[in-house]
Formats: sequence, C-alpha cells, structure tokens
Amino acid sequence: MPEKTPNTNPRPVRKERPYRSINGYGVTAVVLLLIAVGVWAIVQRLMPLPMSILLIVIGLVLIPGLYMLQPNEGIILTLFGEY
Repeated sequence: MPEKTPNTNPRPVRKERPYRSINGYGVTAVVLLLIAVGVWAIVQRLMPLPMSILLIVIGLVLIPGLYMLQPNEGIILTLFGEY
C-alpha cells in the first residue's frame, strides 16, 4: 500500500468570499456632504479649523473608493495586496 506524501505546496489555499457592497449613490451623497460641510464650516467659522480640514480630507480620501461596474463586469477586491 503506497504511503501518502504530505502536502508540500508552500502556497496557502485561497478561498473566494462573496462581497456585498452598500449603495454607491448614498455613499457619494455622504462624501459630498462631508466636503461641503467642511468648506462651509471654514467659511462660516463654525468649528475649529483642524476639524473642518479633517472633514474635507476624509471626504477626499473616500472618493477614489467609488467606482461603477458596467453590466457583466466583475471586480476583485484586495486589502493590502491580499486576495
């Protein structure tokens, strides 16, 4: 009876996980609202300047994460280069 050889594959097994996203139109509205409130707060001097700038920066950081898929398109989401 042949002996079983141990698995010598150095690569770990990757498993696909389904991903559910939230409504992009709502996120777009929130991002634009963050930027608008930050600018408005600077103009009206409603809150300290660093907080207003933080709102604008958060809104600008979130913008590149918005993308639209066309019909019959797919995308792979990676986190820090890991699939």
